[in-house]
Amino acid sequence: MNSGAFARGQVAMPNCTTTKSASGLGALKDWQPLIGTALNVATVVIIAICVTSALTAATKRTEFFFEFTKRYHAIRTGAHELDNRVKTKPNPLLDEGDAHQIYFQLFGLMYDEISASQKGFLDKEVLVEWMTWQMHDYAGGTFSIGGVSYQDGWRSWLITPASDHKLTPIVERIFACKEKKCVDRALE
Repeated sequence: MNSGAFARGQVAMPNCTTTKSASGLGALKDWQPLIGTALNVATVVIIAICVTSALTAATKRTEFFFEFTKRYHAIRTGAHELDNRVKTKPNPLLDEGDAHQIYFQLFGLMYDEISASQKGFLDKEVLVEWMTWQMHDYAGGTFSIGGVSYQDGWRSWLITPASDHKLTPIVERIFACKEKKCVDRALE
């Protein structure tokens, strides 16, 4: 630029024939604040999505756990009430049908728990604990609901379409176990 032009009151014009850098970094410097802001916004959005997703998954796992616990408690309560009724006012046909119905609820719950664990909604360690108790109830030979043994309840379950369910072989492997480690392997 001509410094004498300022003295005479003329407007100074930049020299358009020179560039700030040969690679165009000068133009990039003009965009740096906008690029930085865009990267910050993108980072915040990605973090927000990840945190929200993780919290949603954790909440869902907790909901599954409590729902399964609630269902199991209702099943055990129904079994206890039926056991008391059998002792005070027995009705063999009705009692046996009610017992099988309670077993069907229990086995349905077990299938739901296994499925939830396979999909990541129930911790496998919790499932192994629960299924280990079921293994003991099945193998012990002393557990019954309304006078119907666990084994008889399972055999009745297998006469239904449940025999063709993809999880039935897993439950049968669990029932064949004698220890918790075996249950853990059966659930793999």
